[in-house]
Amino acid sequence: GVTGTSSNDGEPGSNNASLDRPYSLRVNEETKIDYVVNLMNIRIQRWKHDETDSDTIVGGNVEGNENNQFHHPTDLAFDSGGNLYQVSQYTGIFADKTTSPLYIADLLNRRIQNWPKNALEDVTEASSNDGEPGSNNASLDRPYGLHVNEETKIDYVVNLMNNRIQLWKHDETEGDTIVGGNGEGNENNQFHHPTDLAFDSDGNLYASDV
Repeated sequence: GVTGTSSNDGEPGSNNASLDRPYSLRVNEETKIDYVVNLMNIRIQRWKHDETDSDTIVGGNVEGNENNQFHHPTDLAFDSGGNLYQVSQYTGIFADKTTSPLYIADLLNRRIQNWPKNALEDVTEASSNDGEPGSNNASLDRPYGLHVNEETKIDYVVNLMNNRIQLWKHDETEGDTIVGGNGEGNENNQFHHPTDLAFDSDGNLYASDV
């Protein structure tokens, strides 16, 4: 893979040129700007391509529960109106701009949930057998980030502990591994605990690898 955004020398830090556990991201398909959830710095940063510094757009005001603070943010999504949704405590979220449901990665229940607009209950889109962790194609082990193709409704799921990204077709009980799944490591076909993914307008896939 190609590095789009990184911390100075790979070391954690809190200045505008630093990342400390980047958990998830979204890429503006037109401008190619990266929006990065920076877990340990408790903020969301905007990184323009080919620049070494970022702008903090939300958070960065130490950990807390005020409206301008986070408690370990883990994912973000934008709806069709440009509104930003953020979740904390180790889960992923995706806003479908065509039909308005929110898709949520339910970490410890090892499943992907579809929550339709104004609904009182959600629907399971993809899940591990019996809710137990595993490494076969029918299993999820700590699903962190996700992306939903708004035309095909195919789920792309970042499977943290299995170090892979899977493609789950709707109404199917198994996923296909499209990236990773080759053990933990730093080779170009490996991950070391991936947490999120995004696609640009050309169909290129970006993944954050903690």
